[in-house]
Amino acid sequence: MTFAKGPPPGHGGDPPLELSSYGGVDLQEIKQNRPEAQARNARMRRQRLVLHLHRLGPSPLFHFLAEIEGGDSIQDTLETYGRLPVEFIRALGGDRFAPIVHVIDG
Repeated sequence: MTFAKGPPPGHGGDPPLELSSYGGVDLQEIKQNRPEAQARNARMRRQRLVLHLHRLGPSPLFHFLAEIEGGDSIQDTLETYGRLPVEFIRALGGDRFAPIVHVIDG
């Protein structure tokens, strides 16, 4: 792994920190902003957002689909739902549909 030597950044004339991956290999494709890397990163981000949406449960998924059917952008709506805390939604029962109530005239 690459480590910066000297005092913390921002303390006068320090050399800039280098980008390094976990294994210590510099991420040149990110530095060069390659289209292939951008496409791969966008695909991975979308997969993570879809996984998060799935973890939110059936009711949020239903509302997500309703928003998409209404003409909202898929990516923007995924980003919005990606900011919802799963534990909070579950704790309040927002992950499930409301119970079905049958009305009987009598």
